[in-house]
Amino acid sequence: MTDLNFQNPNFSKIKSIKKLSKNVYLYKNFVNEDFYNSVMNFLNNQDKEILWKQHGIYKIGDNDHDWFYDKVSLPFQEMHFLLNELEKIMNPEFWGINHLVINKLESGQKFSKLDYKPIGPFQTDASWVSGTYFGDWEGGEICFPEEGIEVRVKPGDLIIFSPKNDCPFYVKEVTSGTRYCHYGIYYKHHGWLMP
Repeated sequence: MTDLNFQNPNFSKIKSIKKLSKNVYLYKNFVNEDFYNSVMNFLNNQDKEILWKQHGIYKIGDNDHDWFYDKVSLPFQEMHFLLNELEKIMNPEFWGINHLVINKLESGQKFSKLDYKPIGPFQTDASWVSGTYFGDWEGGEICFPEEGIEVRVKPGDLIIFSPKNDCPFYVKEVTSGTRYCHYGIYYKHHGWLMP
């Protein structure tokens, strides 16, 4: 696993990023207040039936990702700003395949890597995954049992971690409120450090 601190000049310059383990990094208060408010304004003022049930063309039972059916939003333009900010951190060593959507976990819900079945090399060969958080919730801690850590993210925080098998994770149950997360997927740029 490539260590971001040793290789990526943009990442290593940011003093606010804390290395929690060899596979997990946390950037507290990554999202500025104006952007955070624009995302929450969008989420709070949309028709919930459309926002959370119109992602993709699948219906429950059509594919292996039914767990996500009502947990992934429609794409929305406000997320462009976030993608640009993430690229400033991850480039030039890593490149991302990211969507303009956000995921949610509501009270009583949790997530395990077992809920997700990767499809093809674009999802199994990733070097890093990012999560940026919005909302008002309790619970929903991210647990990395092999790393021996549990991370309590807060609104506006960014976490970056390895999606590889040596870094399994799960999310504890959200005990109240709604926890929103934009996730990004990053791959090693194979031209990085070439002469």
